[in-house]
Parts: sequence; structure tokens; C-alpha cells
Amino acid sequence: MSVDRRTPRYKIRKKIEFHNSKTFVSSYMLDISAGGVFIETEVPLPIDAPCALRLNIPGDQEIMDLQGHVVWIKQRSKSFPAGMGIHFINVSPEQASKIRDFIQTIQQTGTGGASR
Repeated sequence: MSVDRRTPRYKIRKKIEFHNSKTFVSSYMLDISAGGVFIETEVPLPIDAPCALRLNIPGDQEIMDLQGHVVWIKQRSKSFPAGMGIHFINVSPEQASKIRDFIQTIQQTGTGGASR
């Protein structure tokens, strides 16, 4: 039996921008964890593609510029939207703290639901 060892992910709907050297897209992420995000998109970047992300945490005016790379792609199904999983890389301690604090707020207020 396999065990899912990923960090807990929390469902939210928040605008996010991402781009690589050829593509710039504004979309919505559906869930977030301390290690990355799932971004809903019909046109995902290829696996292992590096990308830049722009995200602001609700209640914080600063827009975070984050780096990541695509770790998986999901085609649309009846129960799940099309999109891609992005793993954060080179996250500063301040950015990591803001993401953790945001996730903790979601956990405490119940404004997002836990996701696999």
C-alpha cells in the first residue's frame, strides 16, 4: 500500500500569473501547499519547464515573484480541471513564511478545504 507523503494542500481560488520564456498566462490556482501550487489551465507548460509565478497573498499588498518548475500535468476529467502542478524553487525565507502563514490562516478559518 502506498502512502501519500506530500504536504497537505488547501483548496482556494486565487488569481495567479505564470510565464516561461515564451508564454505569459493569467489563470487561477486551485490549491496551494508550502511546496507548490496547482494551476488550472488548458495550456500547461511541459513537464520540467521552469516558470516564474506572480502571486499575492490575501491581506498582503506585496506581489510575490516566485520561481518553480512543472512537476505534473493533469488533463480535464469529470472530477478535476485541467492544469499543472508547480513545485516552488529558490523560495526566500520571507516568502516561505508568508505562504506558511497563509496556509495556517486557511486551516484556522476553514476558508479552504484540505485536498490530497
